[in-house]
Amino acid sequence: MLAICNVLQNVSKNDSNRKLPFHNHKLQAIYFYFINFAYFQKVEAFEERMFAHPLHKDKELGSLYSLYEKKAQIAKEVKEAKRELKKARTVIQMEELKCRKRVIRRLGYATAADVIEIKGRVACEIARYVDHNAKHLFLSFTLFRSFQV
Repeated sequence: MLAICNVLQNVSKNDSNRKLPFHNHKLQAIYFYFINFAYFQKVEAFEERMFAHPLHKDKELGSLYSLYEKKAQIAKEVKEAKRELKKARTVIQMEELKCRKRVIRRLGYATAADVIEIKGRVACEIARYVDHNAKHLFLSFTLFRSFQV
């Protein structure tokens, strides 16, 4: 409590250079009194809650705290591992995307510059009405194959 009082006093000393909208020094003193009083009330309420907590009097607080630190470290490692997994998945998805684009180009649905051809647009329109398990590709492929005599 004494350390908190010292900090608040230092803060109020440093803020004293700032001009307040009060021209009357009595009003300034009352203003600072109520501000400091509100801070002290918050500090006292926090201290009461802290001292009333069952862990405050627990003899195993040090071991529990070390276990909590280990848990926090493990959680940090898990978060880092998830981040690395996400990066690896994006690399795999990019490779899969390249393979899919190559197949679509070879089937004639897109040009070498990845511009969608008429055949690809027809496949997209068919895909709106058919399940997305490559039936639309097969239907558009057979349609365009039958028109190419």
